Amino acid sequence: MKKIKCMASLLLLLLVMLMPGGRALAFGMQAPAAADRVLDKADIWSESEEAEFRDSIEALSETYHTDVVLLTVYMLYDAALGDQTYSSAADFADDFYDRGGYGYGNGRTGLILVISMEPGNRQYHFSTSGREYESYSSSDISFVQGEIQPLLTGADYDGAARRFLELVKLHEESGHFDIGLAKTDDSDMLWSLGLALLVAWAVTSNMKRRMNPVQKASRARNYAVPGSYELRHYNEVFLGTSVSRRPRSQNRQGGGHIGHSGAGHGGGGGRF
Repeated sequence: MKKIKCMASLLLLLLVMLMPGGRALAFGMQAPAAADRVLDKADIWSESEEAEFRDSIEALSETYHTDVVLLTVYMLYDAALGDQTYSSAADFADDFYDRGGYGYGNGRTGLILVISMEPGNRQYHFSTSGREYESYSSSDISFVQGEIQPLLTGADYDGAARRFLELVKLHEESGHFDIGLAKTDDSDMLWSLGLALLVAWAVTSNMKRRMNPVQKASRARNYAVPGSYELRHYNEVFLGTSVSRRPRSQNRQGGGHIGHSGAGHGGGGGRF
């Protein structure tokens, strides 16, 4: 009888592991439900777009064991985070992720993209946690910002979310962004500019060699009349100091930071 129960338990475990996300459940890992990962509180996406994003997030979770959250808000406030309004989208994203219980596995691996549509203070920020916190370099973060910020500025909000999910998948597959490949056009332009400068230098050098040589004077005394100038006294006068100031960049990127819950996060964002 015990042998039959044991065999039945093993068969049930095998069936669970074969189900989508079953491996995570079988070993006690968190398998996030995608329905809670797309929160359009600012109402900038259509229902079909939300459904598309949920499908993409579910596929990312099952394939790469990471959690992805998309959140839009009218302003940086949420009752679940206490009676306070945030001034920083970065702090808001970190706290919403931590206190919402998001994250895959014990390391709470995942990312959250927050888009705040507050008039006059529109901000976005994507925050990394767990394994993603370790894998995204400063150049990776800058690349993501450069991809999604222009879309947000152009009011292509669904395009920004879609591109963000595409970049998450690309990073999971390769571990980094091939920024050199993504900027092939810029590289070609630099090569062309360098070649043009080289040709210009060769032409002007040839023209210079054909000119009559002029002896360069190493000292100015050759042009002075002997005995016409004599320095008898000199002193130094302090005129003052000058201080220049410039505002801090409104974009926050790279480097780790600690959320109010004490968890480590990376990521970047800015205004749009």
